[in-house]
Amino acid sequence: MLLEVSALLHDIGHFINTIDHNKHGYYIMKASPLIGLSEARQNIIANIIQYHRKSTPSFQDDNFRNLPAKDRIVVTELSALIRLADALDVSHTGRVKNISLEEQKNTWKLKLQGEGDLMLEKWTLEKRLRLFQDVFAVKLEITE
Repeated sequence: MLLEVSALLHDIGHFINTIDHNKHGYYIMKASPLIGLSEARQNIIANIIQYHRKSTPSFQDDNFRNLPAKDRIVVTELSALIRLADALDVSHTGRVKNISLEEQKNTWKLKLQGEGDLMLEKWTLEKRLRLFQDVFAVKLEITE
């Protein structure tokens, strides 16, 4: 549920400004209680939104550091997943139609299928792999 809500709201910061929309999304989530979400869950979602792009969850950030340890783990793991999902539709055109994942020893091969040239999606995935690989201790390769 936390990942689903984060995925639905990860770009909400565009309402304020496209530049740093992840930070604006964090502020919106913190300032706008959602019915059915506890404050703890709302804090987790706000942090996932904050880290869905470039910056990595870090103790340098008070918002992340102030979360309970178990919530910091959840934020880190779900941020790694949402980064990859966001990369798959970075152009917001829905060109990726199918993905397949094959495990080979300690390497996972991710194959994209879709409409047209998926170069932008592949490039964005390559840029966002590191957190996933660090968190889940696997190598992820994008294949054709």
